[in-house]
Amino acid sequence: MQIDFKLCEELGITETQLLYLYCVLYSANVDELIAKGYVVPGGISDEIARKLIVEETPFDKVYDLYPHKVGDRILKAIKHDSNDYNYCLNKFKYYLRRDSDVTFKMLKGLKIELQMREKGGSQQFQQLITTWFNQRTWEKYCDLEIEEKVETYRGI
Repeated sequence: MQIDFKLCEELGITETQLLYLYCVLYSANVDELIAKGYVVPGGISDEIARKLIVEETPFDKVYDLYPHKVGDRILKAIKHDSNDYNYCLNKFKYYLRRDSDVTFKMLKGLKIELQMREKGGSQQFQQLITTWFNQRTWEKYCDLEIEEKVETYRGI
């Protein structure tokens, strides 16, 4: 999740208080925030809560679906404030400017790649996420279809 600290200026509160507003969704109240009307008994005012809701972006869906690690190999950072995340987000924005359908292709390609690697037992060869973005690996998989076939053996 990314926090928009521009809200601090709009609401007239500090960054620490804004962070607390996010936390107060699940915790107790603070006197100063209650005095401003941002926090009401039992939670945050509806008006402020609407401003704090951060929806998952299409990029986040791709980033979060990508495996964090395989065995002992770390493929990406989990947190969204990491260098991996920022690097891949910039690449994503670049690709999105050239192809508005890139999110669908990435998700489909990644899902198919993960299924194929699981079936073939080749998860250990999964690329680092930065390499996956640089080499546009999803393009190798997004046009494929996975068919569930049951193989039977007939003994003679």
